[in-house]
Amino acid sequence: MPRIIIIPILTLVFLFCSGSSGIPNDQIFRPVHKEVLDLIYEIDLEGVEEIFKTRKEELANSSVTMLLENYYDFLLIQLRDEYKLFKELKKSKNNRIGYIHKLEGSDPSWDLFCQAQINFQWGLSRLKLEYTSRGFWDTRLAYNQLEDLEKNDPKFSPGNMSFGLLQTIIGAAPKGKGKWMKLLGIDGDIFKGMENLQASTSKNNPFWYESEILLAYCEGYLMNQEEKGKRRLLELQKEKTSLFLDYATAVYLMKVRETQQAMVIINKRIDNCPEIINPHFHFLLGDAMLRKGLYKEAIYHLKYFLFNYKGMSLRKEANYKVSMAYYLDGNLEKADDYWVKTAQLGYTFLQSDHYAQKEFERGLYPNKTLFKARMYYDGGFYEEAKKELSEFVDKKKTTRQLAAEYYYRKGRVDQAEGKLDLALENYKKCIEHQEVDQWYFAPSAWLQSGYIYAARQESSKAKDCFAKATEYSKNPYQESIDSKAKVGTLLLQRSATVGADGH
Repeated sequence: MPRIIIIPILTLVFLFCSGSSGIPNDQIFRPVHKEVLDLIYEIDLEGVEEIFKTRKEELANSSVTMLLENYYDFLLIQLRDEYKLFKELKKSKNNRIGYIHKLEGSDPSWDLFCQAQINFQWGLSRLKLEYTSRGFWDTRLAYNQLEDLEKNDPKFSPGNMSFGLLQTIIGAAPKGKGKWMKLLGIDGDIFKGMENLQASTSKNNPFWYESEILLAYCEGYLMNQEEKGKRRLLELQKEKTSLFLDYATAVYLMKVRETQQAMVIINKRIDNCPEIINPHFHFLLGDAMLRKGLYKEAIYHLKYFLFNYKGMSLRKEANYKVSMAYYLDGNLEKADDYWVKTAQLGYTFLQSDHYAQKEFERGLYPNKTLFKARMYYDGGFYEEAKKELSEFVDKKKTTRQLAAEYYYRKGRVDQAEGKLDLALENYKKCIEHQEVDQWYFAPSAWLQSGYIYAARQESSKAKDCFAKATEYSKNPYQESIDSKAKVGTLLLQRSATVGADGH
């Protein structure tokens, strides 16, 4: 699997749905299962644990119970992110699979689905905490089981959701990674995957909730349909709110530069959520404050996260952002302390952690003006970003790297404000100043130019831009850029095919 290029919420949003079955739903999903799911939506893991302890008879003889128990463990591992806990819990996987094999009179589609989900969740946990090939094999086994399920019961909506997610993510994998997956017998198709995800959101499905969230993330992150994904999440908020959805929505809004809107959700929940997820809301609020230029507030919330969160993921990113907040606030001594911690602590499984590590290895603080402009842009504060860029007056005298970054940042703001011709001009200048492969500005400029031309239905230019974006290899964002360029190209090809067919 490629480095995780989708932010952590997709490791939290899994994976329940009902569908066609030979046994009535109320015999498969019992009232007690619904209670457990509602508690999971609120990240109330203590409440889940209490039901597991006190209502064993109601939960007995059920593959769904095994899946819910595994989901509880999965969430605990993802939220705490501690290897010791992972080691303690992983032995339960085979026990649950074995229990499902021994069930009599149960539904074969549900049994196979529950086994696949257990394998999938442990595959993700292994990839994150063990860095071993076992994570790949667990994921491959889940894929094969879901593929068999689709052949045997194509209208089974839980399988549609899970198989659709895998098809979409694998179908978007960069070319080199895609070939490697095919050698493992895993093949993706983003269009079939999205169709399966869409089908699994039917309200006839009593567990359509997760499908909607997953679909929104795939729309926004993989298909470059940010507004569509945002609308889906906000509409879902009106139908059925939960802590789970609030966190997912806040993360998504931050990703699509809607920081002010995200902060409304974060501030509502930060003092009204279980202890296990509270540090994650502080991380989000610290990131939001950094984007707003409120550096002391950013430092407080990010340090709160670092002190109260014991896991290793997000730790490099948090230390890096504390360092940057001190740096922008003029405290270089403190900035140096956290700059060093960026390298010393944490994993690089998540792309944001990987980027923080690479920034440390580069050995230089970023240009202060351009970094402020970047933060303001990432937050959706375009006027502030333009003000910072206007103060970068030494464009002709500066290094080629800083010039490339300046024109890239200017292009992003122009594009966000709908000034697309200006954006294309600035992206062209950025590309002209690119000198070495390690800079991500030129490949990103090619990618964004491709999006602009695709929206204008200038398919030939868009295709060329997407191809150019993949000609780089050494910058920390290249896997993500390659993936998005691949999806952009596939969308162009599909559009051309549909047009030729007259549909």
